[in-house]
Amino acid sequence: MKRPWQIWLLFLVCLAMVLPVMAWLTHTALELDRAEAFAQQQADLEEAVGSALWQMDGELTRLLAPEIARPSVFYRPFYAVVVGKGEAQQLPSPLLMQPSPYVRLHFQVRPDNTWHSPQCPTKALYDLALANDGSPDNIRLSNDRLNQLALAVRYADLLDKVPERKLESDLLAAVQWANNNAFMAGPQQGQVVNTILDYGSVRQQLEDIQINQQPNSEQQDTQLALSSNSYPVERNRRVQSRQGSNLESRNAALQAAAQQAFFDQRANFNPDVSTLPRFELEGVSQPVWIDSHLLLARRVESGGETLIQGCWLDWPRIREKLLERVAPLLPDARLEPVTDMSQVRFDRVLVSLPIQLVVPEPVAVINPFSPIRVSLLVAWFFLLLATASLAVLLKGVVALSERRAAFVSAVTHELRTPLTTFRMYAEMLSEGMVSGADQRHKYLETLRVEADRLSHLVENVLQYARLERGAGAKRREELAVDSLIDRMATRLSDRAAQAEMKLQIEADEDVRAATISTDPAAVEQILFNLVDNACKYAVSAEDGRIHLQVEADVRSVSIRVRDHGPGVTEQEMKRLFQPFSKTAHEAANSAPGVGLGLALCRRLAADIGGRLDANRKSDGAEFALVLPRSLRYSE
Repeated sequence: MKRPWQIWLLFLVCLAMVLPVMAWLTHTALELDRAEAFAQQQADLEEAVGSALWQMDGELTRLLAPEIARPSVFYRPFYAVVVGKGEAQQLPSPLLMQPSPYVRLHFQVRPDNTWHSPQCPTKALYDLALANDGSPDNIRLSNDRLNQLALAVRYADLLDKVPERKLESDLLAAVQWANNNAFMAGPQQGQVVNTILDYGSVRQQLEDIQINQQPNSEQQDTQLALSSNSYPVERNRRVQSRQGSNLESRNAALQAAAQQAFFDQRANFNPDVSTLPRFELEGVSQPVWIDSHLLLARRVESGGETLIQGCWLDWPRIREKLLERVAPLLPDARLEPVTDMSQVRFDRVLVSLPIQLVVPEPVAVINPFSPIRVSLLVAWFFLLLATASLAVLLKGVVALSERRAAFVSAVTHELRTPLTTFRMYAEMLSEGMVSGADQRHKYLETLRVEADRLSHLVENVLQYARLERGAGAKRREELAVDSLIDRMATRLSDRAAQAEMKLQIEADEDVRAATISTDPAAVEQILFNLVDNACKYAVSAEDGRIHLQVEADVRSVSIRVRDHGPGVTEQEMKRLFQPFSKTAHEAANSAPGVGLGLALCRRLAADIGGRLDANRKSDGAEFALVLPRSLRYSE
């Protein structure tokens, strides 16, 4: 490609192909990282929810198990027991004497909507209750709550919600006050599990909901094929299945605790059967919501009528207790009543009460230093680094190509002038066209000047090429400034004289005595190039002096070359030290040269441990060569 814009166009096309692909890969990787982070947080949430459900059901089991297993006779303020040799004695109900802080009231309601409570003794039993350490305040509070409940709940409402199932045969034997030891050793003891709290209907509804929400195999395959995060979906299904088994396990634990409470409350229990109805059958208990009231109720067949016994649970206090228990796991959790089973999440329901755990859905919190993100960051860094490096390389190659073209053009122009002079003057001299001795001497002097000019041009190019290859000056010599100036004064003065200018050397005696460690040949070439430039560009100045000023300080010696020509513009300062910066057009319309002298001077100055600076002046140009003083002098 001969034109630079073609190279840059190809570079931009390649970049336009690479960057979109890299951006798409980055977007896909970030989406996968976000999906994995969300799946991990979802799994952590499900694990925390499972643990919280276990803890809450465990807490509720300790509360509900004794209430589920209450003997029906405990729902009377006092009941008769047989002591001694068949003697009967009235005992207060444990519900009267030991009310639970999480139960507002125990109640019994008849079909005629008549409400009774063991905490609300009749007037005939009031004094007896006080004599047995009953509290007037508790009795008064219980009467108020009983009236409040009777106004809010009807017998028919409870009858529709309470299951009709009866306790198993072994439990019926216990209800009928069979021998406790024989009951405990009965062969059907294990069958009482799942019969004390009616969980069967709730479980069946949840299983039906799960089946209805479960997609068929074809839908599952389609969903997995369309989902970009099938792994989290599949893991959530496994978590849901595991939660289902936890639901069964939590129910089994609750039933076992209720069974144990059933046995404990009937141990060494010998009621006076003559005071009880002939047939009294207890049903299984179930928690129900009636408006905002949470009740735990069961049917009791007694004396040919169906009673409903249970307790009114203090839901606000229970909720506060449960949320406090799981606060370390789920600080933002809520507990909401379940009144519609179709709205229940299978993996959020409590087994002991119709309560659903509600937690905020996890928000994907991305780790900014995840392996995928760090890898993408490194990949982008090296991609941009490679792009920038390639752009810099292309810029250098294009600039080098342009400089080479300019150099060839300028050198061609510079070589054409002396070669033309050589040919023309040589032909004239060889053919005897120059007759006079003075004329012949003038022609020969012109040939010598052009030869020096050509030699100087070739020497600059060769010297710059050596520096480019790293083969610069290695020789160092300690000498006085005076010796250095004397060594090159004649050559510099002759060059100034050729341009009809005058070289003026300005150096104090103390400065001349200073010692420097450098390469004299390199310094001479630098100063000659500077004087040569002054002769080229300041030849038309009114003041034809070229100043060579030498100054010294403790660490360095500065040699300044200054003329009184047009000087250097700000635009020219930007590319003053760039090699081959002069085009053929500039070479043809300005002083001769290829634009290599100043670049060579700066490279030579750096090679011998110094530096070359350009200073803008109002009446000319100034260049300063700064050389380090010798160590011996510094010491």
